[in-house]
Amino acid sequence: MNDIQETCQKNAAASLAVGRRDVAKVWALASAASSQDLSPDPDPDTETPWARHPFGRHLLETL
Repeated sequence: MNDIQETCQKNAAASLAVGRRDVAKVWALASAASSQDLSPDPDPDTETPWARHPFGRHLLETL
């Protein structure tokens, strides 16, 4: 429960196990969007990663 990516990946696998490829794709997208690679850069002059952007956050909340 503390690892969002792992939870999303497990949910994707469970979705595939019951034949819900459409739902598995959504979980895979949520897993990719919650990647630690998208964490903010410590340099405040760099761009904000899209997952931290208001649109990206809305996308994750919608998923």
